[in-house]
Amino acid sequence: MSLSQIDRNIKIYKGPWLKSENLIVASKNNEFTEKYYTPSAILQEKSDSVKLVDLSKATKNQLKIIETIRLYKGDIVITRSGTIGRVSYITSNMIKL
Repeated sequence: MSLSQIDRNIKIYKGPWLKSENLIVASKNNEFTEKYYTPSAILQEKSDSVKLVDLSKATKNQLKIIETIRLYKGDIVITRSGTIGRVSYITSNMIKL
């Protein structure tokens, strides 16, 4: 049985790589500034690892990637490299981090 047989809304994919250096800012400076957590920060629940990114500086491609990798309550995140078996479930507490 595949996961798609359990629920057709289940999506499994290898997310794209986001180059965010040009987006990182020191403080919230406009309405387009959002919190960004690296995959490691999410998987290790390290809320002190938050970065601020200014989406007004993003290219069209970066915005597309951000929408692709954006997490929502109920999502399950699994690492694709590094420690085997690291999994995190996105709760409402994590969304508010």
